[in-house]
Amino acid sequence: MGIKKPPIYLFSKTPHPGVTHIPLLVTRHFFPAIDFSAYDLIIATSKEVFVSLEAMQPEWKAIPFLCISEATAKAAKDAGVRVADAAEGYGTSIEERVLQQHGREKILYLRAKVVASDFALSLRSAGVALDEAVVYETSCNAEVLGESIEEDAVLIFTSPSAVECFLSKQTLLPTQHLIAIGETTRAALPAKREVFMPERPSVALSVALAKKLIIGE
Repeated sequence: MGIKKPPIYLFSKTPHPGVTHIPLLVTRHFFPAIDFSAYDLIIATSKEVFVSLEAMQPEWKAIPFLCISEATAKAAKDAGVRVADAAEGYGTSIEERVLQQHGREKILYLRAKVVASDFALSLRSAGVALDEAVVYETSCNAEVLGESIEEDAVLIFTSPSAVECFLSKQTLLPTQHLIAIGETTRAALPAKREVFMPERPSVALSVALAKKLIIGE
């Protein structure tokens, strides 16, 4: 009989093969009236943005997107829009891309009701013409918050909101290994805990990291 390997729990909106998926978040979408003709560039920091956009008038499809990560860029391409650039998965990289390449454009940032980064404020302070529109919000999924998590588990967190929801009902045990998909998610976890991160913000890379570095596959 082989040694039992620790289970991997993925706290994300969508599942991934080979791990236990727990959808800690539920999403509500909004559809504000937007004059897309006023903008040269749209910033998207989540695939959820495109769920809201698909219910709006299609003028947004004529505008290039700056996406926070390759995963969001893929969602943009799947929606039929041009991706001008993709950042590295956190707010500071978005800010750097805008200042270096898009600082003179009129920009629309489509975002969640609550965000983990204040890059929009920083960009406006730097003189960038940037407007914001709230197109979705996330909240904790009460149905799964009390799920039993094994003491030796590997926990993969994919957003600061997922960390917040987890900690509202669960306790991080010293025997559990933690993986954060990126810098902003890492910042939401206890500073004194060891937290692994993939080379790039990606669920697939996070799962691969769990298997390679922690479980030994």
